[in-house]
Amino acid sequence: RHMSTFSGVVLTGTNNELCSYRSLKVLAAVTYASLPLKRKVLNTPAEVASQTTPLAKSLALSLPDGKTHIGGSTSAMMKAVALLSPASGLLGNRGGFEASQVDSWVQFGWTALEVPLAASKQSISASSSNISATNIPADFFSATYQLDHHLKSNAYIVGHSVTNADIAICCALHEAVSNKVWDPRSSEMKDVVRWYNGIVNQEFFSLALLIINSAT
Repeated sequence: RHMSTFSGVVLTGTNNELCSYRSLKVLAAVTYASLPLKRKVLNTPAEVASQTTPLAKSLALSLPDGKTHIGGSTSAMMKAVALLSPASGLLGNRGGFEASQVDSWVQFGWTALEVPLAASKQSISASSSNISATNIPADFFSATYQLDHHLKSNAYIVGHSVTNADIAICCALHEAVSNKVWDPRSSEMKDVVRWYNGIVNQEFFSLALLIINSAT
């Protein structure tokens, strides 16, 4: 008798990491690509210490071959998911040209949105106050205006369907919404709001949020 083997991806991390927006980025890519998924929670210090690299101690993605493990970089994890499912179009549908655009926008989401938001969270971590707009560097809002300008003539960030660029930036803005930094209901950036609502209301994103919330 042959034992069945799991042919999907495994996302491993502490419970806090598996409930984070970093995890949401990877999960949304996985659900969009319709890949089988398992999550493994590291419950004890010994389990965390058993991870092979320091980066993998926070969040890691194991690929179906059982030999490839990507730790630390959610951008690298999302790209691996896209490569596992070329038909999903997560890297665009026009070869290397759109793929490079997707990579650039994912990097933009990290440096212009995620980093300022994370820095502001850390700066008030010792306080009981909620994050407010005054805590966020001007670069964060400048980036959202840049995004709004781009989306005035584009339904999606790259190409004509969802890519990793949409997922990465949408997850960053979702984190900003969760922390009361940005409110799409009152934002003047109408094209960002249109695009954001279009992404978060898609089935794949709702499923990723459901997976996140089921672990909290």
